[in-house]
Amino acid sequence: GIIFVQIVRNSGFGVYDLEYWTWSTSSTGGGNGSNGTAIPSQCVGNSAVPDILEPNDDAITATLASTLPIYCTGLSVDIDAAGNANEDYYEIDMISGVTYYFNLTFTDANGDIDARLEDSSGSSLTFNGFISMSSSSDNEAGEYTAGSNFTAYFVVYHYSSFSSGATANSYDMEISTDN
Repeated sequence: GIIFVQIVRNSGFGVYDLEYWTWSTSSTGGGNGSNGTAIPSQCVGNSAVPDILEPNDDAITATLASTLPIYCTGLSVDIDAAGNANEDYYEIDMISGVTYYFNLTFTDANGDIDARLEDSSGSSLTFNGFISMSSSSDNEAGEYTAGSNFTAYFVVYHYSSFSSGATANSYDMEISTDN
């Protein structure tokens, strides 16, 4: 649609800043597309397993996250007693030339959470020159600049190489752009 902005100054001189944001109001899936649901306007979970955005365990059921920025709290990922990981997938319609920022906030002492970015074929894309957002400390952050228009999947998962049995952790997530 079209948006009109009118600024009127009745007398004298004045200084003002004008900031405007543009965004998409829906996600059509751009590539293979998912059958997932959109992120709710109040994206607040209770850190329970499963979290409020389940099921979003693969590209088919990915949560639609193309209306940016988004901020969600109290989400969770886990590994069950059989060693099966519950990954959280978020579908993003990437736009050429736009830089996307991904931030995860969590307490590493409760279990390490990592993330990766994939294209619609499942191939890994790089964050800041690395294949995944991974560290052995609290929080993860990464950025990606799209070279073309395509559908990507941001995948958050619980990483565990030292423990056995069921384990879970909660996280907050922010995805934003420079646009």
